[in-house]
Formats: sequence, C-alpha cells, structure tokens
Amino acid sequence: MSWIDSILERTANALRFKGVGIRSQSTPVRLLDTVPVELDLFFHADVSSANYIVLAETASGLKETLQVNVIAGISEDRLSYQGRVAVYGRVNFGTPLLDINCVVDASKCSVQATPSVAEDVLVKIFPTYMETIYGG
Repeated sequence: MSWIDSILERTANALRFKGVGIRSQSTPVRLLDTVPVELDLFFHADVSSANYIVLAETASGLKETLQVNVIAGISEDRLSYQGRVAVYGRVNFGTPLLDINCVVDASKCSVQATPSVAEDVLVKIFPTYMETIYGG
C-alpha cells in the first residue's frame, strides 16, 4: 500500500479523496442566551492565523454560513497581545445568527461566538491553520 492509497479511494471509474475537506465531523456546539462560547482555541506562538468555515442552524430552520479569518499575536508596540477577526463571507436567510470575536492572552487565542437571535443556535466549525513563520 502506498501513501496515495491512504488519501484516495479507488472505485471502478473514479478516484475520491478520503475525508479531505469534504465535510466537517466536528461536534456541534450549542449557543444559549447571549453568553459567548468558545468555538476554538489555538496557541499563537505556533499558529499565526486560522480560517474557519462556520455553520450555524436553529431548530426553527434558520441557517447561516460564515467565512472567518482570525489573526493573533503580540501588538506592534510589543507591550500587549491582540487579535483581529474578519468575517469576509456571510450567507443567511436574512437573519444573522452569530457574532464572532476573539480573546487573546500571552499564549493563546480563544475564538468565541455569541448568538444574535433569541433561540438556541447549533454551530459547527471547519478550521484551517497557518503555522507561524518566525515563531512566537
């Protein structure tokens, strides 16, 4: 068995990737009230930025998909730590379901979501990380 067999599935007339970027099997996170909930945590000495596909749904059938980019690290004045969130793609049925932010300390970045509707929201994420080039 070669390494290619570990990522490809061969059928009679096709090749398919085995679970590579096809779907997220993460456990949904339930957001209640207006309390921020941590969706992800990364160490900014190892990861410079993270890109997320975020899927949110409610029991009433509302849905939203977001493309989110998060960057975290030490500030330019080298006195504090900071993080920035950019939601650069948002699709919903007219009602935004989430607010995304991040909280950064000396070692880690917590990516958090808060519901923006008055019902429970289930959220799944599919993250992609970019490693730090120069180190922490």
